[in-house]
Amino acid sequence: MAPTFTELLKIEPHELTFVFELNKQSSCLLHLSNTTPHYVAFKVKTTSPKKYIVNPNNGIIKPHITCDLTVTMQAQSTPLPVDFSCKDKFLIQSTIVPLGSTEDCISSDLFVKDNGKYVEEKKVRVVLNTQPSCPDPELCPEYRDLKHESSNRIYVLKDKDKVAEENGLETAKDIEEDRKDEDVFPGCNENVVDRKQESDSVQLNLAKDFEELKSKLSIMDSKLREAEETIVKLNEEKLKDNLKAEGTILKLNEEKRKDNLEKYFLKQELELSSALTPEPLDGTNYVEWSLNAQNKIRGRKRWGYVSGTKPAPKDKKSEEYETWEDEDCMVKSWLLDSMTKDIRSLFIRLTTAKEIWDTAKETYLGQLTPVLLAMCDERLSVR
Repeated sequence: MAPTFTELLKIEPHELTFVFELNKQSSCLLHLSNTTPHYVAFKVKTTSPKKYIVNPNNGIIKPHITCDLTVTMQAQSTPLPVDFSCKDKFLIQSTIVPLGSTEDCISSDLFVKDNGKYVEEKKVRVVLNTQPSCPDPELCPEYRDLKHESSNRIYVLKDKDKVAEENGLETAKDIEEDRKDEDVFPGCNENVVDRKQESDSVQLNLAKDFEELKSKLSIMDSKLREAEETIVKLNEEKLKDNLKAEGTILKLNEEKRKDNLEKYFLKQELELSSALTPEPLDGTNYVEWSLNAQNKIRGRKRWGYVSGTKPAPKDKKSEEYETWEDEDCMVKSWLLDSMTKDIRSLFIRLTTAKEIWDTAKETYLGQLTPVLLAMCDERLSVR
């Protein structure tokens, strides 16, 4: 069970006296003294929250320490009726909190009476004085007391939204009315004209806006990086597809060329199975060899490679040149295979079939009369 005390806070004065002057604020001090060896939390409520400002309106007081509250009645623009009777009051709630507690633990639930929890409540009346007792306010003791602040008090100012949420900033009915439940005191408004608090609020809003903007920029930057990575991946995939397509084309071309070469070589092997001439060229039988070779080459439709009527294409990178080169190599091999080994070694380094034929003619024809050659040509033409 919580310890019991005859009094948690000693409150002075028991009533607050304000000097009422049109369009002028009036302030006074309220002293809260902790008479216990415990930490005591307090909260101030009032029946007219729009009319008064209490600073601070809650806090924690250390043992045997006094906290001074400044209570300000805001400037009133309406004069008081002659028979006016002020019914404004303040309620000071207090309760014991654990040693070392801070203002962060203060909430509305802290002052709820439940489970045998002790919450002390004291009321302070308000008195309005329409006749200032001191002509010069700065000479009045009350004014000097307002300048004094205790260095030992512990309190915190809540922001407007929290105060409104916790205390309900609506005008209360007469405190003296009989109610079934206990009296309810709405919480005090903060000083809405406090420029410093307004400046802090503006700075806080600016900080929030800056953080939101920073967060949005971070999100946009992240999305931009993702888009860039996606573009890079797409480009890489496109490049791979292009390379794959090019590789497929090259592979098909290479396979086609190999197929053509295989066909030519197969054809060459089949045709070479029958000798080009009955007797190979040995250097003494050129005329007979040349006549037999011409007959066989013409019969195989390849005489243009020997005579030069079918020259090599100019574009050596074209398919036509590759085909011509394969055919010429085949005729070249026929001629070389129709020579003896010794003769063949002399002609093997020549590049085309025409070069082999022309070189053999120049080498082995000797001084043979041109008439004989003409006869040979005529004989071939008749056939």
